[in-house]
Amino acid sequence: MMNTLRYRAKALLKFVLWAVIISFVLSIFVTWGMKGQLGKHNPDILAKVYNDEITYQEFGEVWRNKLQSYYDEGIKLTDEKEKELKKQVLDDMIKLHLQLVHAKNLKINVSDEEVSQAIMSVRAFYDEKGNFDKNRYFNFLYNNRIKPEEFEEDQRKSIAIAKLKNFYRSTVKLTEDELKSYFLKRHRDIKLNFVYFNYLNYLNEISIDEEKMKDYYATHKKEFEKPERVRASHILIRPDLSPTSPTGMSEQDAENFAKKILAQLKAGEDFAKLAKKFSQDPGSKDKGGDLGWFEKGMMVPEFEKVAFSLGKNQISDVIKTQFGFHIIKVADKDPGFKPTYDKVKNEIYKKLQKNEGMKIVYEKVIKFKEKLKESDFNKCAAEFKVPIKTTQFFNIETKVNEIESENFKDYVFDLNLNENSDIVEGKNGYYIFNLIAAKENKFDENKFKKEYDELEARLKTIKFNQIYNDLMESLKKQAKVEIYDQNL
Repeated sequence: MMNTLRYRAKALLKFVLWAVIISFVLSIFVTWGMKGQLGKHNPDILAKVYNDEITYQEFGEVWRNKLQSYYDEGIKLTDEKEKELKKQVLDDMIKLHLQLVHAKNLKINVSDEEVSQAIMSVRAFYDEKGNFDKNRYFNFLYNNRIKPEEFEEDQRKSIAIAKLKNFYRSTVKLTEDELKSYFLKRHRDIKLNFVYFNYLNYLNEISIDEEKMKDYYATHKKEFEKPERVRASHILIRPDLSPTSPTGMSEQDAENFAKKILAQLKAGEDFAKLAKKFSQDPGSKDKGGDLGWFEKGMMVPEFEKVAFSLGKNQISDVIKTQFGFHIIKVADKDPGFKPTYDKVKNEIYKKLQKNEGMKIVYEKVIKFKEKLKESDFNKCAAEFKVPIKTTQFFNIETKVNEIESENFKDYVFDLNLNENSDIVEGKNGYYIFNLIAAKENKFDENKFKKEYDELEARLKTIKFNQIYNDLMESLKKQAKVEIYDQNL
């Protein structure tokens, strides 16, 4: 694969070199002829990082993929939103460039073997037997309009950045005192002010048309399908003539024994009791033979065929599979669901409404957070017309019903007094929290020891993020980054 890449790359390089030479010569004439008309900067250049340029062509490839993701979700972008999103994409490209240059300066290299291993670790490229399938790999790239050399180069960049981050992560050191202080911080009683940008409060800004809904249904139909299911129990009798067998039964003995159990069931004996007493399936025996719900394709064919043919509460004859002899009882059946557009259009509408709504409120909360850099929490809330809510004191083990976020405690207990949190995702929008009061509790040695590994991992991550964010700011200054917003 990599040899093929090198061959293609050489051919591509020759083409690119000639294209660059021709482009350079033409640009001289264009520049002479239009001097004073284009101004100081070439309109095809969006940013300069060190002496490198990020062109509109490079940006366009990333931007098209971003737009496609919005289109797939049935979301329309206004001109204002599109411009903001373009700035975000450009900023991400600049950060990527800064990291790659820094990795190169630190002599962080990525071998062809590492690239190959990364590609071969993607399970989507494997066949049913668990082997890497080149045809699946190339078909995936073709269907997504990605050239193999471009995909492999993207893998190389990802590995380089992962190595760069690991290098800085390895520099993080912690003392016992730091960990104890952090433990006390995590176990304070705290009180918060917070704002919640809930998309349900901005439904008047959301517009979903029928065409987008039908497009979404056409490309996501499987999301709404529910396969036929059966809930069944079984009693398994295994033949086994090995010297260590607890039963020592031949196939004929096992079948005859299963038939005796079936006769007991037909006489009115309880299925679950007989399963607990006689079944040799360790996974279901103690549950009265209950296998739970299963779909087609989850059981061996002989078992599945019978289970799906039985009616509710019906018991099968004795059937043979590779595992032994079974008696099956169906407890319940679910016919599944085959969607049509009319059946699921309300569900699609709500899904697209939430997708677009979450993007709208995310843009609002981003602006709110930016404004917080130059203003205080109360003034920002007033300006954005979003109410401030206040919690009671609570600790890390307390349930806070008014906050619809499963992981908000991961953010708020790391805050210092009067500090604002990062953006925290909730059920229907995004939060920003402000710590207004905190009460420290007594140090608990036993609890500290139990949580030691988790505390160490969390504090290392916090320190690493601080180091890496400082690094990115430093690299931006070194690179003398220039951004030409007017060319976006």
